[in-house]
Amino acid sequence: MALAAPVPYDTSTTTTTTRPQQPPPLNHNYNNHHHTHYQECDHRGISTTSASSRVKTPVVVVVVGVIVAPVVVVVVGVIVAAAAAAGVWWNTGVILLTWIKHVPV
Repeated sequence: MALAAPVPYDTSTTTTTTRPQQPPPLNHNYNNHHHTHYQECDHRGISTTSASSRVKTPVVVVVVGVIVAPVVVVVVGVIVAAAAAAGVWWNTGVILLTWIKHVPV
């Protein structure tokens, strides 16, 4: 299946100025009546930050956090339990620090 060619940029609905475009202020009521249809309703994927990339990062952080957090808890729990079973509570900190130093970051 062949992909359709991209729609060429329509210059008939935009105005060209020599001034660099300033970002709009935080209140969104700024010059809304001056925006062209092309600027307000662009559905052609020209935006540099797509909706999927804005959603992807938090999802990845949550998924990684949900997987990593229990693993860390279990590993630390096993080390502490092993130290307690061996009766070396005073050495638990040394064991943890030694192990952490060898973990690649």
